[in-house]
Amino acid sequence: MSRSLPRFALPFVALSLLAACGDSPETLLGKAQDSLAREDFDQARVEVASALQEDPGNAAMLEVLARAYLGLGDPDGAEGALRPWNRRAERGAASRS
Repeated sequence: MSRSLPRFALPFVALSLLAACGDSPETLLGKAQDSLAREDFDQARVEVASALQEDPGNAAMLEVLARAYLGLGDPDGAEGALRPWNRRAERGAASRS
């Protein structure tokens, strides 16, 4: 049995480190967009997830997160990333009816 940090824990460690940097959600979104443009999907996911902790309903951030998941080959993750936006859109449509 390996005593190294489990692979699934690495994103959480990275999120903690990024949160400690004190970047604003807007700055983190910009960094995530840059990472996405470089096709560094994992880094984009970490940066935008950190930004979403401060601004969880931000549609632009949710889109970047979904694109990062798609780039990582995780369509289920992308669908999950868009779920909050979809719920909000459904509630808005229902209130207009």
